[in-house]
Amino acid sequence: MKRIGIIVAMDKEFRQLSGLLEESTTEQRHHKTFTLGRIGDNEIILQQCGIGKVNSTIGAVEMIDGYRPDLILSTGVAGGASISLNPLDVVVATECTYHDFYCGSEVEYGQVMGLPARFAAPKDLVEKALSLQTKTKIVSGLTVSGDWFVDSQEKMRAILDHFPEAMAVDMESCSIAHT
Repeated sequence: MKRIGIIVAMDKEFRQLSGLLEESTTEQRHHKTFTLGRIGDNEIILQQCGIGKVNSTIGAVEMIDGYRPDLILSTGVAGGASISLNPLDVVVATECTYHDFYCGSEVEYGQVMGLPARFAAPKDLVEKALSLQTKTKIVSGLTVSGDWFVDSQEKMRAILDHFPEAMAVDMESCSIAHT
């Protein structure tokens, strides 16, 4: 049995996942709501952190400090960065970086000085996700995160200029991996 933390940003994502939990209870920690339950043999800690890097970092810290999960998953709606994707396709991040962070030419674009340029996901978990038998298309690749909605072709082009291999764009995954 594993203790798995799942962090989502938005209410709709939270409602969908909380409906999957068996034997669920709700707890409050420092103005954050956590729903505890089970899926199969796994203990699940579900949290809606709110949108953006700061909210997701605070949520990840609260989850780690309060529940000590074996694994934390960031899930939810992301923008597809690759033209090979269609709505509702699933992107499993092999690694994450920030698309809105620049510390100068001494480090890679997106890299926080003193930290890795990218935060890698465990390869065995990526492989496990890719091996799932489902009608939904599942692919893997780079997820880039930043604190602005990508609501125009110009914004997406600016991201892809720095990260042409990006598969998905969101506002929380990299800060959760960073935490």
